[in-house]
Amino acid sequence: MKQEPKLYTQMYLYIRLLAGGYLLYTAWKIRDGIAEQPLLLIALIAFIVIGIAMAGHAGWKLWKGEYEGGKADGKSTDEDTESE
Repeated sequence: MKQEPKLYTQMYLYIRLLAGGYLLYTAWKIRDGIAEQPLLLIALIAFIVIGIAMAGHAGWKLWKGEYEGGKADGKSTDEDTESE
């Protein structure tokens, strides 16, 4: 029995997109402090990788319409009202 993948809500994807963008912004802001504190390099790399992954995944899902009610959902609103 094949399970359908769980679709995210559109708002959830927008929040992830903003969170990923904020991580990239934070990485940009801490780049100047690397000279004084070399351990910031680890944080910088982590923020860049995680930020790109979060924003990229959410952006891709939004672009493809793979969210509840999106064009790739497969369910129309008419089908939901007929089943009730």
